[in-house]
Amino acid sequence: MTEFIFMAILIVAILCFVDLRLGMGLTLLAGFLQDPLRKIIEEAPVYYSALVILFAGVTFAGAMLTGRIRPFGALPGWRAGLRTPILLFVVFVAAQSVASLVYTGSVFLAGIGLVVYLAPFPALLLAYSYASSVGRVHAFFWLYVAVSAAMLSGVYLSWLEVDWGILRSVGEPLVVYSLETGEPLELPSGFLRSSEVAAWHAASGACVVLMLGLSEGRKDTGLFSVALVLFFVGAVMLTGRRKFLLEIVVFLPILWFLLWRFKMATGRILYLLFALALVSVVVMASGLVDSNTREAFQAPAMRGQDRTDEIIERVMNLTVDAVPYIIAVNGFFGAGAGTGSGGAQYFGGGGELVGAAAEGGLGKILAEIGVPGILLFFWLAFRFAVQVWKTLTLAAKGPPDIAQLVVGIAAFLLANAAVFANAHQVYSDPFILLLIGTCLGFVLATHRMEEARLEQDGRPVRPPARLRPRILSP
Repeated sequence: MTEFIFMAILIVAILCFVDLRLGMGLTLLAGFLQDPLRKIIEEAPVYYSALVILFAGVTFAGAMLTGRIRPFGALPGWRAGLRTPILLFVVFVAAQSVASLVYTGSVFLAGIGLVVYLAPFPALLLAYSYASSVGRVHAFFWLYVAVSAAMLSGVYLSWLEVDWGILRSVGEPLVVYSLETGEPLELPSGFLRSSEVAAWHAASGACVVLMLGLSEGRKDTGLFSVALVLFFVGAVMLTGRRKFLLEIVVFLPILWFLLWRFKMATGRILYLLFALALVSVVVMASGLVDSNTREAFQAPAMRGQDRTDEIIERVMNLTVDAVPYIIAVNGFFGAGAGTGSGGAQYFGGGGELVGAAAEGGLGKILAEIGVPGILLFFWLAFRFAVQVWKTLTLAAKGPPDIAQLVVGIAAFLLANAAVFANAHQVYSDPFILLLIGTCLGFVLATHRMEEARLEQDGRPVRPPARLRPRILSP
């Protein structure tokens, strides 16, 4: 069995190396299949959950050798604002990974730090180089939806009490308690390795289907898209990870606002999205969703607490209120990259090292790479946000299918930023990090799509500002 798996990995790696487009699809498949693979192999090492890094790296290397990968300098806004924060952030993270190795003596923690902070960058370049047309982006996302739905079908099988070993979580399962009886309930993970990862993909699947339905605008697939969204939302609820419903709740109003702001949708679509956003916010804030989640997957301590107050209190506890405690435990420069990330607990890191106050995403960054690191992170995030806004402005002038797709991806990224601020664990997953970088690369690739459209229409393409000749006055 092991020899067969290694042979399959070698063949897939070769295919990824020789073709960028094929490599993108195979890397996506590998990201999903690495979890059930870890389940069916007895005592499979933890690095099986990072096989996707191998395929992404091989795809990147092959694209570089064949000249199909575009350099950072080709990114829109590279010289105007992205170059300095990206370079400083990469150098600082590398130094903090060395610090992690020195402080803890663990090569694994240092490696986790490098992957968690830097994996999105090569994924961004891969996606930017791959996305030469909107059709390619649609194909990639539909593949994601199809494979994600297949993997999450296991959540429903667990709910139907199908007892297969491949449906059990890797390691210790996450357990909560029924409000009715107080008995422990194991949260289902489906074919994925944990309920946390399953919930993220379920929430993301719902957002992606909404995004594709809006961009493609096909009336004949409307009911199918609605059914898929309900399937994914149901999977989120059955996993019991309520916080990932927040991703959908934040996604909808952001999507509505961007479509309204850039005038990219008809009044009917805007009214429909506004109604969906309003209903989702009311349901999430009221706590009604708890009674519909399987056995109200919710700790008994939450009984009777107002849902809105709970959300506000959690956000404050994981952000502003946590700052002094995190700095007191880890120091001004932090404990080193990777020391508090997901998976660090297996190598001497985690909450026991950086403190329980670093549960939120921003708190985790502060605990690991300190005050200078989080300031660099905010600067980098701001520069990317500026570039994304410029891209949305450009896309609004082009075809509706490209414009609405870019708006959907931007809303998806912002929704994930909100979830990350409250819980960072799932964002240490290499596959999820690669997907986040891929989405950002697709947004920036809008400039390439617009240039290709203008060339096809026979209109001149305006060169970047740094390449345009200056006209000197006499």
